[in-house]
Amino acid sequence: MTEVLEAPAAVLDAGALAALPELEAAWSNLAPGAQLEVGNLWGSAQGLIAAHLASGEATTLLIATSSEGEAEAFADDLVAFGLNAVRFPARASAGSRGASGDADSVRARLQIAQSMARGAGPRALVAS
Repeated sequence: MTEVLEAPAAVLDAGALAALPELEAAWSNLAPGAQLEVGNLWGSAQGLIAAHLASGEATTLLIATSSEGEAEAFADDLVAFGLNAVRFPARASAGSRGASGDADSVRARLQIAQSMARGAGPRALVAS
């Protein structure tokens, strides 16, 4: 099963950050099911802002990255900032050809979907 990454103690508690008016306004205007895009953030600032936005909400963030490596780093950043996260496996492993993907990644994707359907999913789902 794909492991939900959990940190015993946050390196920096994102929920304790002072509220940034621009982010708070964007978050408060976000309707259920809508998307929020935040740009011009570099490095771990992306994970810090995502963890901050999710710190007070009972919702799951879906974070899309451009590569598997970036997804892994982003999930690690979220955990460092106190947010439980899981990296959604790619459909196919890097060495496979075709659209079906390998059995392990398919199994892991289904397990994540099932846990989310039961309401036991992570606070953040990071995919590439």
